[in-house]
Amino acid sequence: MTAIDLTGVTTTSATRNVIALLGKAGLNPHFGPDGSKPFKGAVQLMFDEGGVNGLYGVLYVGARSGKILRASLYSGNGDRHGQRHVGYLSVRRAFSSFLAIKRACRNAARPPSEGAWTLL
Repeated sequence: MTAIDLTGVTTTSATRNVIALLGKAGLNPHFGPDGSKPFKGAVQLMFDEGGVNGLYGVLYVGARSGKILRASLYSGNGDRHGQRHVGYLSVRRAFSSFLAIKRACRNAARPPSEGAWTLL
């Protein structure tokens, strides 16, 4: 899990939970090119799984409210349009479903003899 220093950035507990979910999913959250400085009323939090087909994108957090405003997700370098999610619930569902798919793929790659099969 990748930890990010949120010192000086206003966040709600829901926002911190989503950022923790990003780290748990291995998406390496980090600040955008402006660092933690707000741009047009939002702080940009970028994330990247790495690799050619990895998930990447940006999460916008309100500079004053600390709430998740929106997120743009792209699944690999071939994804031209991506997915845009607005609001906390939509963003959380998108990351949760990505984490569930990633977990299922990881479990399917293990041989059944390990007994590591888990339910989503």
